[in-house]
Amino acid sequence: MKSLQYEFIETKGQPIKRGAYDVQQRCFIKVPHGTLEVTVRFLTGLKEDVGIRIGPTVGWVELSDGSHANGVTIWRGPDLSDEDVRKVECAAGELEVWNVYRVKYKDGSICENEWTGNAEMVVLSQDSAAIRFGCSSGPGDFNPLELIVEVKWRTCK
Repeated sequence: MKSLQYEFIETKGQPIKRGAYDVQQRCFIKVPHGTLEVTVRFLTGLKEDVGIRIGPTVGWVELSDGSHANGVTIWRGPDLSDEDVRKVECAAGELEVWNVYRVKYKDGSICENEWTGNAEMVVLSQDSAAIRFGCSSGPGDFNPLELIVEVKWRTCK
């Protein structure tokens, strides 16, 4: 079976069907225009070397030091909180989300990856202010239940 990475090359990044799942490389979420409080919460699954990248298509994400960036990667790890809250300016009313993973090598080096191998995601549930993703980490077979993550948003006051 072809890797999802290869199938996405063939479809030019469009979602593909894998069994019962509509698989995507990344998700563009329609959200209110303006400044939002976005919460990423890791629910179940792999405990480290996986994460979620969030960022607006137009706007910024506030970092821990108060500076702004076009996006941020939130990692899951044994010494990290399973919940992260960020202020995000979504000028175009759209938030982009995708999963990431790390590969650790014997020589001690680490490589961070996204959209490679079988590192893809599916939407498990969605409502007007939250979406739950099932994420496959990348190495090995596609398994969208390796990591379950919820992304919620609300307008800042």
